[in-house]
Amino acid sequence: MTRTTFLPNAERRKADRQLWFGGAFVLCWSILVLGFDGLFAWTAFRQIRTEQTWQQTTATITASSVVTDRGSKGSKTYFPRIAYAYTVGDTTHTGKTIQIGGAISSGIKAAERTVRDFPVGSIRPVFVDPANPANSALRVGLQPSTLMMLAISLPFNAIMIGAFAFLVRVRRFARDPMADWVRRDDVSVAVLRLAQWSPMTAACLTMVVISFVGLMGVMVLYQGDPPLVASAAVIGASLGGFVLSYFVKMLMDSSGRRDVLFDRTLKRISLPRRSGEIEEASLRFDQLAVSIGPDSNRVINNQPAWKLVLGDQNETGLFTLCWLSRQDARRIADWIARECGVSVRVVGRDEDEEEDSDAESLTSRPKS
Repeated sequence: MTRTTFLPNAERRKADRQLWFGGAFVLCWSILVLGFDGLFAWTAFRQIRTEQTWQQTTATITASSVVTDRGSKGSKTYFPRIAYAYTVGDTTHTGKTIQIGGAISSGIKAAERTVRDFPVGSIRPVFVDPANPANSALRVGLQPSTLMMLAISLPFNAIMIGAFAFLVRVRRFARDPMADWVRRDDVSVAVLRLAQWSPMTAACLTMVVISFVGLMGVMVLYQGDPPLVASAAVIGASLGGFVLSYFVKMLMDSSGRRDVLFDRTLKRISLPRRSGEIEEASLRFDQLAVSIGPDSNRVINNQPAWKLVLGDQNETGLFTLCWLSRQDARRIADWIARECGVSVRVVGRDEDEEEDSDAESLTSRPKS
């Protein structure tokens, strides 16, 4: 019979606060991130469109220099200042636009490189808007700086996706705190999947790491002015890592390597196979020993993490799950113990924890 578990009031209130504050954070973060995404995407679209629709002619460079801008804290940024003149029909126009939209690198080397590309008196191609010849640019097409800004936004997008997935899990947790652990629960069989990271969490973390490391690498390698192909490589690797990590983690979880199977007909429990062993450990329900306790080698929020140990009555540990909060360790252990009709042994807790253990134990009832 399927059971629905319920949170104690204190944990329910905590979950509700996480939903409210988390929802407000995700909303504000999403507006900010999606706003920048839209800006960068629109800039990229305009740059690509001008390459396809604007007409090429020639211009004479009339001014070319590096401009220094000093910030409020004394920092310096460098920008190229280019002026040019061109003729369309019988009308001579002047322009100062180097590229359409996007930021031009503020590094001294990039600015000097642009000035060298457009020396005073040289004849260079210029691209003109046929609908309004006064609009022109020396460079059209997708620019490295625009693609770089899209690459920089990737970690922020990963945080947005991960935060939204976290809210979904909190909402599911508030309804049934065992929902993320119980993968099957019917009359004859129950399955607990003791995998702590969801595929989405693994995918978001992979995207953050690849994009951050990739950005730092290309910035150092190209001295702050990476070419188009380098930024494209970072974006491709980050998105590819996101997708690959999601499906690899999903396949790993679905393989059953972290599943605890309860055969309610035979009254037997099968534990995940340990490293180096061929077969899974299988016990009768009444042979199972369940214990939990603090893990002094691991810390969560400045508090010792807890671990769950499943073994036989001879106190042989056949499976250990680490990196649990105290509440999760007790909740999972309580669920397993009730399923098998055994008790939970708590190792290493202090007197204060013993006093409030009853208040924190989960409750359950049949699900209609």
